[in-house]
Amino acid sequence: MIKFMLPLILVLPVLGHAQQGDTARGQAMYELHCGGCHSESVHGRPNRTSRNIQEVQSWVVRWSTHLRANWRAEDVADVTRYLNDTYYGFPCEGC
Repeated sequence: MIKFMLPLILVLPVLGHAQQGDTARGQAMYELHCGGCHSESVHGRPNRTSRNIQEVQSWVVRWSTHLRANWRAEDVADVTRYLNDTYYGFPCEGC
């Protein structure tokens, strides 16, 4: 359990406020690490789990930890920005 908490603890400061992200870099990271299991149907379903940018970001943190991707706050911000720009369109200050 502790080994899964450490990456989350390192990224928690990002969760309070979404950081500016690089959409193109986020897309590349998403396609490399996440695209094999996810498709547009995951993000386009009518009953989405995420209701705001912080919740999108929390899913990015959760799955990057699960995949042991060792993403830094910048990586999480980039993938979150890509997902939000492409699928969600939530308001995001500083994005």
